Amino acid sequence: MGKIVLIRHGESTANRDRHFTLTDDVPLTDAGRRQAREASAHVTARFKPAAVLCSHSARARETGEIIAESLGMAKRGDHPGLVCASLLLNLALSA
Repeated sequence: MGKIVLIRHGESTANRDRHFTLTDDVPLTDAGRRQAREASAHVTARFKPAAVLCSHSARARETGEIIAESLGMAKRGDHPGLVCASLLLNLALSA
């Protein structure tokens, strides 16, 4: 049976500065990139994902890229196993 593994994006500049934002272009901090690498090590050791899904926000996309790379999803411009979908952002905001 398949599994869905949920991971929140790493620390963003807005998180660090304790600032709430709805903008999509808030990047990860160095700590956020480290958190994404730690999450990817955890996922890689326990699961074999076929794809990585993320929202189109910069912080989620960068987290997804780090995880996709660690899973060996080759980087050729875009990650073939990384799917960024605005639907995911819409679901999060409607909750």
